[in-house]
Amino acid sequence: VLKKLWKLFCGVQQKIKDNPGYFEMLVEKKKDQSSEHTGQIDKDVPRTFPYFRDVEFDKKLRRVLVSYSWHNPEIGYCQSMNIIAGVLLVFMDEESAFWTLDHITAEKLPNYYTSEMIGAVTDSEIFEDILKHYIPKLYQHLMDSDIKLAIFTVPQFLTLFGCKLPKEVIPHN
Repeated sequence: VLKKLWKLFCGVQQKIKDNPGYFEMLVEKKKDQSSEHTGQIDKDVPRTFPYFRDVEFDKKLRRVLVSYSWHNPEIGYCQSMNIIAGVLLVFMDEESAFWTLDHITAEKLPNYYTSEMIGAVTDSEIFEDILKHYIPKLYQHLMDSDIKLAIFTVPQFLTLFGCKLPKEVIPHN
């Protein structure tokens, strides 16, 4: 059900229809080329769901991330995109994951995946304001303890809360 809903809400079927063979062309054309992002992608792929090591999954994840880095050079690749793409690959095929990642990073959260991470930082500040307003004692305790909420919230926002998925959520072979 999630696969169908994500595809519907992200317009994946229309993107595939409007760009027939585009993802496969990127995979094939760029498979032996390096970019400024491939080194970081190669480091992050094995870190994605370390309790779930699967060579085929890693290959799919790498193809999605490398292809996306060529598809959208303005964003390229940012750490945390591996988590999002990994979660998507659990529920859908590579091409659908590619177009869903594109929809999320370029359309829904365009200021998240930049060097400044403006969107994620802003959302973290909003979260802090909400905490201050609705749970002032907890907020004050965290401030008195010199705990910076952004250390916890920004990674959660960047990975769309997927960075600490329990291993039970990830299907096994």
